[in-house]
Amino acid sequence: MILFNSSKTQSTRFRKKVLATTLVVILLSSCSNSKESNQNAQSVTKNALVSYNLTEGLPSKRLAELVEDIEFTRLEETEESLLSYVIKYQIVNDKVVFANYDNGDVHVFTKSGQFVNKVNRQGEGPKEHSRIKDFWVDKETMMFFTTKNKIKKYSLTGEYIGSIDIGLDAVHLIPYNNGYLLDMNFNPVNDSLKYLLVSLNDQLEIEQMLLPYETRPRSRMVTDISTLYQSDGGISYVSMLSDTAFLYSEGNFRPFVHFDFGNNWFWKEGIRGVSTSNKPSESPEEFVTLNYKIGEKYFYLKGMAWSFSTESYLIDRLENKPVKINKRKTPDENYTLNISHWDKGYAYGTLSSVDIGSLIEELEESRWSFSQGTTLEEIESSENPVLIKVKFKSGVDW
Repeated sequence: MILFNSSKTQSTRFRKKVLATTLVVILLSSCSNSKESNQNAQSVTKNALVSYNLTEGLPSKRLAELVEDIEFTRLEETEESLLSYVIKYQIVNDKVVFANYDNGDVHVFTKSGQFVNKVNRQGEGPKEHSRIKDFWVDKETMMFFTTKNKIKKYSLTGEYIGSIDIGLDAVHLIPYNNGYLLDMNFNPVNDSLKYLLVSLNDQLEIEQMLLPYETRPRSRMVTDISTLYQSDGGISYVSMLSDTAFLYSEGNFRPFVHFDFGNNWFWKEGIRGVSTSNKPSESPEEFVTLNYKIGEKYFYLKGMAWSFSTESYLIDRLENKPVKINKRKTPDENYTLNISHWDKGYAYGTLSSVDIGSLIEELEESRWSFSQGTTLEEIESSENPVLIKVKFKSGVDW
């Protein structure tokens, strides 16, 4: 699940594109009320529905205050690898892979940031794909779920491998247990059945239909970034009009985290309708979308409002402790932090190249480093974003 924009414009279009994103953050409660800092996330229970209060009064910390250690990697800039921002990427063996959902460009870099190649197979031919709805890499095979509801397969160098016809009009899809989980986003199943989620087995047969609804909402949201996310051995999901996350695992399905934004949440009628009393022009600061990333110990959550303003949060799952991230770089500018995914306790993401100098000025020298072949001078001379690998401080230190 990857998204980037290869255009050189970085502000308004970026903010509007991110506003269309609805994703969820998943949180689990601890086995007891104990405040012991257990580094093994498996000790966290997976049964209780937890609600997190993210309204006024939440502690706020500057980004540099939350960073324990951070590594920066420059992305080589060539005529074929010009990027204004990168929201999501995948690391496959020794490669880093990004995909552009708008024009179908896929860029491949080495883990140290050297440009490898660019691939584009978007088109109308039988071995080409239509516009991307979801993208992932299985080993070294690129998988495109497209607007024609087909999965097209290619090698990392662009050779066509094959095609799978899903047969359902889903807005997002994610592989799971040799089959798939589909977000229908209020599109009917087989023309008449009203369920938000559908699971398919390895023969593309419907196994389960989940989250029934009676009427289609008057308003819907569609996003390039998937509402389905691999987490804790299952798949987490949140409807595009909901602030409650669900977990699907081994055929079981349940709600397990609620994000309480109080009066700052726009969709007050939830997934069964849309409030008619609130309009964007009358409620510019109410959150309308959520973007989340889940790790073994932490969650990263971003709430986005009608006004294009955003608030970001870091939540220590083991300490059950949220904190608002103050991303202010100067009185007039914010750090352009994006978190792509978590792996083994580290958050992987990007920052703008113009942010790096300011951030390291706030950090002790022992807390930041450049990957092999990267220097601050090279980073600041490039318009490409910078890959980051971050270890955040424990919630007990906030």
